[in-house]
Amino acid sequence: MKHLPILLKREYWEHPAFWIAPAVVFGIVILGALGGFIQGVGGTIGFTHLVNGLEMTPEGGRTGVIYATFIGIQSVFLIVMPWVIFFYLLDALFSERKERHILFWKSLPVSDTETVISKVLTASLVIPVCFFLGVFVTKIVVLILSTLFIWFGGGSAYELLWKPAPIFSDVGVSIYTIIASGLWMLPFTGWLLFASSLAKKARPFLWAVLTPIFIAMMEGIMFGSNNFVDMIGNYVGSFFETAFQVGNSDLNVDIEGWDDLHKLDLPDDFSLTSIINPVGLLSSIKLWVGAALGSAFIAGAIYLRRYRDDS
Repeated sequence: MKHLPILLKREYWEHPAFWIAPAVVFGIVILGALGGFIQGVGGTIGFTHLVNGLEMTPEGGRTGVIYATFIGIQSVFLIVMPWVIFFYLLDALFSERKERHILFWKSLPVSDTETVISKVLTASLVIPVCFFLGVFVTKIVVLILSTLFIWFGGGSAYELLWKPAPIFSDVGVSIYTIIASGLWMLPFTGWLLFASSLAKKARPFLWAVLTPIFIAMMEGIMFGSNNFVDMIGNYVGSFFETAFQVGNSDLNVDIEGWDDLHKLDLPDDFSLTSIINPVGLLSSIKLWVGAALGSAFIAGAIYLRRYRDDS
């Protein structure tokens, strides 16, 4: 595995979408935030009234509003990131055969195992890290913009904004989420790589998407059940309840709209890191069954890459 660092650099250099996609999302979010600040705060509420409102809100309430803002920013990036990973994995092993790059790469002293593992790490770590950096920079820029508007209203940006801002705990939770989601999604990562290596003439998209649809249809026709679809849905849906313990934390509040943000008046000693549950994640049977299934798919992708050529 001594070639993994240079293989990861290769994946990054060959796929500018890893940083272009979060950069585009960054631009959209900042433009939206800037427009909201100018129209909502500057045009309707007024800078002075904004500062007065923040000064009357307890520190826990300001922290809650910042949490909600951070979650909103992160959600936009999380909508885009799965699609970047999905299409990267579909193309990862198919395009090198289609464009005959594989003949060059196989001439190098790099094993098929190292090549496929580098693509797994790229999908599970490199792309999420690129998006995490995009999320972090976006949050900091939004805080800086907010600082300017608080200054326009004559308030103290440190007391009203930067002091209650959960920057360090937010970074810790983000790093944990990247690692946890990479492990949890390993069966899907392995399946998409396997489909990419399996596809010969047909597009890997057809193998990756139509095969599960075919299995679900056959189960419905033959047995009249939806166990396959339910199993996939339950596995994906149980990630947050396994990796986090939101239901047992002080963050367990019912928020239905912006008017309910006052419910996020968090206690002074609340930390966002209190919601992570690494013990529950690592002791989950689902995680290890999924990891075993994902490893089997990855082993299949390595086997196919080793013996399949472009003919």
